[in-house]
Amino acid sequence: MTTSSSRKRSASRDVVRHAVLPVLLLAWLACLCPAALAAPKTDVVVLINGDHITGEVKSLEYNQLKLSTDHMGTIYIEWDKIASLQSSQYLLLERTDGTRYYGQLVAADGDSTLQVARSVDEPVVSVDMAVVVRAQPIEGGDFINRLDGYVSAGLDIAKASDRRSIDLAGGLSARTRARAWSLDGSVNLTDDSAGDTSERYQLQGNYRQFHRDRNFYLGFGSFERNTELDLNLRTMMGGGYGRYFVQNNHAEWLAGLGLGVLP
Repeated sequence: MTTSSSRKRSASRDVVRHAVLPVLLLAWLACLCPAALAAPKTDVVVLINGDHITGEVKSLEYNQLKLSTDHMGTIYIEWDKIASLQSSQYLLLERTDGTRYYGQLVAADGDSTLQVARSVDEPVVSVDMAVVVRAQPIEGGDFINRLDGYVSAGLDIAKASDRRSIDLAGGLSARTRARAWSLDGSVNLTDDSAGDTSERYQLQGNYRQFHRDRNFYLGFGSFERNTELDLNLRTMMGGGYGRYFVQNNHAEWLAGLGLGVLP
């Protein structure tokens, strides 16, 4: 019985090493991402009541501007309560009709408009704030500079049953003006004094290629293992074509048609 238990544990350790490696690699890359470092908090938000708030624009979605500040932490401001916005970051703006603008936001002559400075050689473009439904900082430079990532870990120990459970997760993502992709991995390893072990790990990726108007191509793939379900390895991959039918500050409707394959 002892020999059998030892063999189970030895085999489990071998599988654990192979299962954990992909997530540890993602975690290592996530820690190296320059995009994870905070940008200078020099963006200026002017509210309708005249108040000025300085911080770093993180995103705009569903009528909420996410702003990171030094003294108030991360705050959310209703988009229709903002009179003007200046940003030294390069932002990707998207309108309700799917039109996209990329550039820095300079001081506007009046309220309720954004002045987008795309480059030195191109004229500044005025965009009505009421039709802007999404904004996201886009890092320039090399590939590594555009990466964003996260990592998390957890350990659960139950002394009564000598049960141990380890959770690891990590991910990478990047967005440019024309495409977006993400890669996420997770691992759960559990064992107890009786020698029973279970392993669950998953690696999945998504890719989206944006086109004019509201159309996009998408691709996806995943790898999964779950010993509790006697699932050694399940692989899925596929792709498709989609379109945003409604995009505004309160709702987003999209539909797509695709094909997935389980080899």
